[in-house]
Amino acid sequence: MRQHQLSISLYLNYFIHGIGLIILTQNMQALSQHWQTPLATVSYVISGIGIGRLLAYFILGNLSDRFGRKVFVNLGMACYFTFFVGMALVTNIQLAYGLAILAGIANSALDAGTYTTFIEMGGRQGSANVLLKAFMSAGEFLLPLLVANFEAQRIWYGWSFILAAAILVVNSILLNRQQFPLKNQAAQAGTGVSQQPLKNRRWLATVGLAGYGYTSMALMILYTQWVSLFATTTLHFSSVLAHWLLSLYSIGSITGVIVIFWLLRRGVAETKLLLAMNGGSLLALAVICYSPAAGLSMLAAFGFGFTAAGGVMQVGLAVWALHVPTTLSQERQRINHIDQQIVRLLNQRFETVTAIGELKQQQQLPVLDQQREQRVLQQVAVKSTQTAHTPYLQAIYQAIMHNSRAYQTDLHTNLHKEDIDHD
Repeated sequence: MRQHQLSISLYLNYFIHGIGLIILTQNMQALSQHWQTPLATVSYVISGIGIGRLLAYFILGNLSDRFGRKVFVNLGMACYFTFFVGMALVTNIQLAYGLAILAGIANSALDAGTYTTFIEMGGRQGSANVLLKAFMSAGEFLLPLLVANFEAQRIWYGWSFILAAAILVVNSILLNRQQFPLKNQAAQAGTGVSQQPLKNRRWLATVGLAGYGYTSMALMILYTQWVSLFATTTLHFSSVLAHWLLSLYSIGSITGVIVIFWLLRRGVAETKLLLAMNGGSLLALAVICYSPAAGLSMLAAFGFGFTAAGGVMQVGLAVWALHVPTTLSQERQRINHIDQQIVRLLNQRFETVTAIGELKQQQQLPVLDQQREQRVLQQVAVKSTQTAHTPYLQAIYQAIMHNSRAYQTDLHTNLHKEDIDHD
């Protein structure tokens, strides 16, 4: 129950994070008037978010290992609170730029404390990471609607900032009542294995993830920050439709999260998801950039959210996390998750075995089919991706088929007894 409550607070932080990513661009016109500056100056302030994230990204992760996850989750919340309250009131451009940098630091601080917390909590960290994206998407979906309503009702734009800050205060109280899991000590535990290859591998994985994460976030930030203005000035869409393109992106993102979460639970390979989703996002983005048709742009906005912002970057993080040194407890949690999938599939296999057994009985065929079993073993050898694993996999399948035959024999015996009793 405690882990469940902690998870809710961590997810709620990412709902606010989704708001924080787009709140400046959704209020660009109001901020331009309030600061009495052109939109270009507002965009300059917005760029501070990326600067802050870049400055803090690599530093905070290592500090999180040393000082604990809770410290950096609270740091992220405090930075975001200061950003929201300050932006609602500030009139100085330099101070506003500093607040934007603080929002970027908040982003990195939350990442440093949250993703690692879910890994240390065990279980399905890939699915948990994807759910974080779901809450981000919910914030990105609701904020444009709220801002559009404020504009229509001529309500002060600052209330969108104050509302986000108020939610943070409540969530801070809830979160600090929870206990975080123990800090990962894998790096300190001696395993008797040379750590240099693992360090090299982790370094390469980190560089690859940084490159992928940077380009992914850059695309999503560019879209969320500029699509509304691009749609009105270049595509000549109405203001409502321009805001709607961002909400459709968020709807697609939430839908993508649900689909990816389901696919991960079904055991679909993360690498296949990465390739499919990235290809789809490239196609959708091209349509958004070059199609003046409103209907097609709306469809592409949904598609871009589904493929690019539906949790694919979090899947990439999960792939990286699964290839770096972890604790024995975490590896056993992975085994438990895999075992759940295996048992579910074996249940399905035995249901099919039941149907085959009934057909064999109707056609008066023997339970044992040696040729069929030999073909199964050959297919195992063909589909095995690791040659060293093949003989062990074949031994496992021999045991499965042995038990399937025993199950079919029992079915035949029981049916025969029922026939005798009926007679």
